[in-house]
Amino acid sequence: MMGARILKTLLAATLISISASVAIGTYLRSKQSCFLVTLSPDGAPSPDVLRQAVSALSRRTEQIGRNLGIVRATICAEEDGPIKAVIWAESDVDEFLRRLLKRGEMEFRLVRAKGSNQEPDADHDLLPWRQEYYSLREPGRMVTEVTPFLVKKEPEHRVRSFESVSCRTEGLEGATVITLCLHPNDAQILNRIRRANMGKEMAVVVDGEVLVSAVIADSVESDRIEIRGIRGVEEARRVANLLEIGALPVRLEITRIEKVKSAT
Repeated sequence: MMGARILKTLLAATLISISASVAIGTYLRSKQSCFLVTLSPDGAPSPDVLRQAVSALSRRTEQIGRNLGIVRATICAEEDGPIKAVIWAESDVDEFLRRLLKRGEMEFRLVRAKGSNQEPDADHDLLPWRQEYYSLREPGRMVTEVTPFLVKKEPEHRVRSFESVSCRTEGLEGATVITLCLHPNDAQILNRIRRANMGKEMAVVVDGEVLVSAVIADSVESDRIEIRGIRGVEEARRVANLLEIGALPVRLEITRIEKVKSAT
């Protein structure tokens, strides 16, 4: 057993070494930027959790990488060590890494109040709800409006994955709608929460931002959630992709990032 673990660790280290060597050669030939990134997990997750994290990171890279200038990325984890990535890019990778490492959990939090005059306290967080739209006074300019929401610090429930996620537009104005089909256990829990909080306002929160908020007006049971009001088709698709892939099973932190430079 110990011999097998050592062999796996050596193979992972060899793969990273080969990837890094190829990355440097590719960079020198193509003049693309190459970044060697080390991601350290919070705590001491099991090898299975690390493999799940690598799978989620790889899928996210496929979904968001091209629009952010990522040409290619190789991501793998040593059995008892950090996750390492070799990233080829046409530009800087700060925004890509910021999006890549979002946890992606959906939280349901009760809303206490909203507006610019709210202050967080021991039991409540102040989270932003962002709306983006084109200015009527300056055609072509995008305006971002932020409304603070004072929400309960402890979520009523967290959802880490869904049966299915879809995104569509409807109406003459092309309003975006994200439809989330829940796993049976999550559906039962949320239906119970809905019945217990009739008349209260509930916010749907992902990675510290409010996606949508509504007053619970009925107790009709359902296994689906519809999110409306996200401005812009691209933003709605980004959120849908993040939720479809599912939450990262462990929180990751960048502990080292090195940019490969050509010799002069």
